[in-house]
Amino acid sequence: MEKLLKELNGLTGLRRVKDEVTALINTVTINKERAEKGLKQPPVSLHLVFSGNPGTGKTTVARILGKIYRGLGVVSKGHVIETDRAGLVGQYIGETALKTSAVIQKALGGVLFIDEAYSLTPEEAGMDFGREAVETLLKAMEDHRDDLIVIAAGYPDLMKKFLKSNPGLRSRFNTFINFDDYKPGELLKIFLSLCKKNNYTLEPAAVDTAEKIFETIYAHKDDSYANARTVRNFFEKAIKRQAGRLAKKTERTGSDLKTLTEEDFQGIKETVYVRLKAAADKLLEELDADEVIALLHERLEEVKGEKLLDQESKKLADELLDELGAGADRDAPVEALETLIKELKNDKAPGWQFKEKPVDEDKLLKELNALTGLRRVKNEVTMLINTVKINKKRGKKGLKQSPLSLHMVFSGNPGTGKTTVARILAKIYRALGVLSKGHFVEVDRAGLVGEYIGHTAVKTTEVINKALGGILFIDEAYSLTPDNAGNDFGQEAVDTLLKAMEDHRDDFIVIAAGYPELMEKFVKSNPGLESRFNTFIHFDDYDAKEMFDIFTSLCGKYNYSTTAEADKALREYFDKMLTNKKERFANAREARNLFETTLKKQANRLALDNDITDEELLEILPEDIFAAANQK
Repeated sequence: MEKLLKELNGLTGLRRVKDEVTALINTVTINKERAEKGLKQPPVSLHLVFSGNPGTGKTTVARILGKIYRGLGVVSKGHVIETDRAGLVGQYIGETALKTSAVIQKALGGVLFIDEAYSLTPEEAGMDFGREAVETLLKAMEDHRDDLIVIAAGYPDLMKKFLKSNPGLRSRFNTFINFDDYKPGELLKIFLSLCKKNNYTLEPAAVDTAEKIFETIYAHKDDSYANARTVRNFFEKAIKRQAGRLAKKTERTGSDLKTLTEEDFQGIKETVYVRLKAAADKLLEELDADEVIALLHERLEEVKGEKLLDQESKKLADELLDELGAGADRDAPVEALETLIKELKNDKAPGWQFKEKPVDEDKLLKELNALTGLRRVKNEVTMLINTVKINKKRGKKGLKQSPLSLHMVFSGNPGTGKTTVARILAKIYRALGVLSKGHFVEVDRAGLVGEYIGHTAVKTTEVINKALGGILFIDEAYSLTPDNAGNDFGQEAVDTLLKAMEDHRDDFIVIAAGYPELMEKFVKSNPGLESRFNTFIHFDDYDAKEMFDIFTSLCGKYNYSTTAEADKALREYFDKMLTNKKERFANAREARNLFETTLKKQANRLALDNDITDEELLEILPEDIFAAANQK
């Protein structure tokens, strides 16, 4: 038993899994002692659900657990029989029961491990024979409850649906163990153990490179992320790369044969390329595809102009651009592109380097402080950042870190910069190591709430999964809890959101935004919201000077200039606007609208002139301002 527990605890990561298995073992041990003393044993179901992504060690733990249960006398043999839908379900009426019963007979005395168990109960299955397999399985779990343990495994969300598909499943599976994805450090540890097991050593530089590669893979992980399997694939590619390198040498020493160098990782670009492409594929949900592709091409041409790319890298880059057709996170085009350019710029020899520069925190803070106005907001955000920094320093010194909820409420009128600040904050938290990706997903009620019962939870969960590792920004969040809502589905979205905020509190931040008084009602509508949102940042309306600054900064951005008379007209206009402003004042949007209308008026004026100078093309006159103001 000690050897088996040592084997279990020797597995990389899986802290939560090890704790759950230890608790199971302790329960069985105490139950046996109670029986020996003539005391009643409380009913304990040892059937388990293992949920998690591929490569997280579910099958490995099941095999160890079978032996542990044999050692505890729970089962007579302790062997593990692995199966899936194909091994249980037949092709014609009556075959499934026979097929499933045969597998169960093989597993008696041990553990029956059913991978992708949810495939037995597909949605809208009709006459699907998988239901027959489930019924046969449930009867066997009852008939052989003293010498058969069933472990059902699969993706977390799909396993929940599987258990809800049949009341019998819910009553027999009451122990759930979730296998978390491996973090970059754990991936590196698995890789180093593979090297050691197969008599390979790594040069120090190669260890650093491998660490960077796993950080990149994890940062860009998607549904295809396979945890330990990803590491094994990486290991096998490195071995092939090393073999190709050594084949060119006429003489090879023993040290050569067992040493992996940094060069052996240079050719492993496919994995990171796939991750970059997957990240880029997510970019276009709210951005025009042509706009993003144009931006990518523009930046890529700059890099190509520096002649730092070999032909293979150019081909890969062009493939990426060609495949950017749909779907992404709003401001990720620039982020994904910057990552791509960093990778390509380092490609001075065949193969890719993995020496991504750290995110420049000071540059991001400078970007935040350069925003017009928002003095109170900048102070609040600076305090938050300082709190995070001090907490991290306490952690490094072995001190307890104070509990800190980073979920926030941004309140204020439209156009006050709430979305802009949230985007910058996501990148800052990425630089501080609070978030693994630092991307930004923006959504509103329509993106979260479904049209029929059960649809909302699925829709909200999909959005949450896109935002994991970054910030989920919910605009007009109060619309999820309308007054006199009755059976409104918005509450289901809130409940799903609250659970995710708890389950993923270490790598997921929610910012709820909207009008001040309505956001106050929203937070008070649910005790769970009040407990999770304890940071409120109010965005004040811009004053007349700030509106003027926004307008003139737009002029500077697009190479326009204003005359002194035009500046005077602008100040007078904004003074009057602020004196008579409406309740739902649109702030920066008002300045942008005036700017766009002014350009149209300037274009109308210039269209009458057949001989336009460069200076006239760039100059805004007071009559352009007056004409735009009168139109508004």
